[in-house]
Amino acid sequence: MKIPMSEINLSLDGIKMLVPMLGLEKLGTNIGVSKFSVDKNTCTPVDVHDDHEIWFIHEGEGLLTLDGEDKIARMGDFLYFKPNSKHTILNTSSSQLCIISIWWINA
Repeated sequence: MKIPMSEINLSLDGIKMLVPMLGLEKLGTNIGVSKFSVDKNTCTPVDVHDDHEIWFIHEGEGLLTLDGEDKIARMGDFLYFKPNSKHTILNTSSSQLCIISIWWINA
């Protein structure tokens, strides 16, 4: 079954987020998923939360800052963020950076 996506208004220039239009409560799960894009030369805000999170770099390349350490993230990379880690990414590629995010909280 194909799930329609809905754009979330983040009020952040250069960043667009899409989420499935199927509430996770209907699935009976504590797993979330989103797809977001970051325009070139744009940085996401620093994010810190109680969730575990995995990013899959679907397109582009960026400079990831994770708990104060910089790392290059490229298309095809999977990145894991433990709960309460500080993470942000700057799009360093010449086109859009596209990331699939999956997060969960241990029950």
